[in-house]
Amino acid sequence: MAKFKKHKPRFDLKVANEGREIYVEDIHGTYLGTFRVALVDPTLPRVRKAAERIQFAPVNGPIGAKAAAKDVERVARVFVEVALLDWLDILDEDDKQIPFNKDVAFEYLTQFEIDEATGERFYTHVWLLNHLSRESENIHNFQPMEQKELPEKN
Repeated sequence: MAKFKKHKPRFDLKVANEGREIYVEDIHGTYLGTFRVALVDPTLPRVRKAAERIQFAPVNGPIGAKAAAKDVERVARVFVEVALLDWLDILDEDDKQIPFNKDVAFEYLTQFEIDEATGERFYTHVWLLNHLSRESENIHNFQPMEQKELPEKN
């Protein structure tokens, strides 16, 4: 059996599974909370298992408001299940902390308003969902804590 040269890992497995905190501000500089996300990478067993467990039927028919709404909700469900681990500073109407759990996180990310002109749903946190999703897929966020330089290319 050949003994292959081992390359430096693409990411720190412990950090990938335990997550990294992502501090989020909106475009106006308003702090919206800190979210702990795990790495979403197809090489990770927990991601593969979740992908097998979470089966979604494709959206049939033209992409209209109802189909788009279902798509946002599907993406949110998968993200919450696979990547979102915790949060800090998500507050209720009385400025009290809302404890994290997967169901409440899904509810938070799928909040919507109704567009009076069209009657369609406008998801107010879809940009946050997209931002956190990108951060959870970026292996640069999941390097060893002590590492200061970019990861080795391999």
